[in-house]
Amino acid sequence: MMRFLVPTCLLLLSCGGSHTDGVVLSLEGRLSPRGDVTRDATGWHFTRTDGAQVTLTRGLVALRSVELVPCPASALRRVLEALSPIGTAHAHEEGSPRKLGVPHVLALARDTEARLLGSLYPPPGRYCSARIVLAPADADAEGLGGDGDMVERTLLLEGTLRTPGATSDTAFRLESRGAREVEVPLEMVDLGETQLRAGRRLVLAFDAWMEGISPGTQGASQEVLSAVAASMSVAPVVAE
Repeated sequence: MMRFLVPTCLLLLSCGGSHTDGVVLSLEGRLSPRGDVTRDATGWHFTRTDGAQVTLTRGLVALRSVELVPCPASALRRVLEALSPIGTAHAHEEGSPRKLGVPHVLALARDTEARLLGSLYPPPGRYCSARIVLAPADADAEGLGGDGDMVERTLLLEGTLRTPGATSDTAFRLESRGAREVEVPLEMVDLGETQLRAGRRLVLAFDAWMEGISPGTQGASQEVLSAVAASMSVAPVVAE
């Protein structure tokens, strides 16, 4: 009878989807400006690069999911994965160890301070980016509260805009039911025996959302949604 010996490294690779007890990545969300923004009773005020003055009185964004993306595999790992079909299957479903599938609504009125979105319990490994999906909120979205306006919407933005030379403000309301997916770089997360726990914060720079936008034009809502996706970054959570 012939016996086949399977290299130990191949056996370990085939277990790449297993979970190490205690490995956890906490995720936070925050709406935070990149530049100078002032706030008073009438809203959040800032100036665009073209000199237009913007006041946001209301801003809500629906976050559908956040998924950790592993760093590119080494040449050796790619060879081993090719030899080991059982090591190549990875789930990408709601509630998977690498994916936070609980929808959240982030609101300017509440989330200019960091808010915990949830925790992931991924397999040990190195993760270099996060895949983030913006999509319409459902009635069970976290952070929806009593704001029924966000059900089946991805974005709701209200405020005023005064362009250079204008003598009065123009009010706007922009809303979208569209979806956007973006992959945002991480400062590499290396989870395993030497680091069981880490935290990352998803930051949306709300003073970039109206850059170059003419609210009264066709397609402005979709342009703003794209600007929201482009404004996202992920930063390490520093213990205070």
